[in-house]
Amino acid sequence: MAVTGTVLTLYRIPTWDALFHTRFGVLLTIKIIIFLVMTSTAFIVTFIVGPRLAARHTEVDPRKRDLTPAELSSFTGKDGAPAYFAYRGMIYDATGSKLWRKGSHLGKHQAGFDLTEMLKLAPHGEDRVQQLPVVGKLVEEGVPGGKAPHLKSFYFMTFLNLFLVVAVLLVIAMWRWW
Repeated sequence: MAVTGTVLTLYRIPTWDALFHTRFGVLLTIKIIIFLVMTSTAFIVTFIVGPRLAARHTEVDPRKRDLTPAELSSFTGKDGAPAYFAYRGMIYDATGSKLWRKGSHLGKHQAGFDLTEMLKLAPHGEDRVQQLPVVGKLVEEGVPGGKAPHLKSFYFMTFLNLFLVVAVLLVIAMWRWW
């Protein structure tokens, strides 16, 4: 695709002057800049931010009772880990439940998260949750400022790329109708 685009550009734009002083050349330059920004953010997310997001599961002592949301995320029910989830500030162990296979409740909810809001949509009441063994309490993280920097950068780059896709569509529309 890059080779075809380069050949077509060389065919349509014979000089550098035409690239910067014609309507087609200016729109093409804008599109190339947007493409370069998108590929650089994809590179950053893939090789810098992605591994940090994947490493969010930290080693937590399985005997520990009170967990932060980051520590709770280690108990996914996969790879031999217990399946814990939080509901209304309490942490429940769903490891032995037949409805929680491999850390997933009926394929809709994953262990390792606070499911308080999700239970409002469940066809059953909280009595089903309260039948499970209580492991401990969910405690707030002591990190001021909210989310981790790598998570903030992931969200920023996600929305930036969404904006850039709209910008490319705008450039294509201008190409056609301007």
